[in-house]
Amino acid sequence: MYQGPFGDSVLVDIAVIFQRYSQDGDLVARFGGEEFAILLPGA
Repeated sequence: MYQGPFGDSVLVDIAVIFQRYSQDGDLVARFGGEEFAILLPGA
């Protein structure tokens, strides 16, 4: 959808938001192009 420096910036911003609201033990990871995986142990 977004390419180049702007697209990279959007992905970084999204990752920061995911990490900000995740708890200790949660795993936030980016894989592929624009896909993210969030593992919530115990949920």
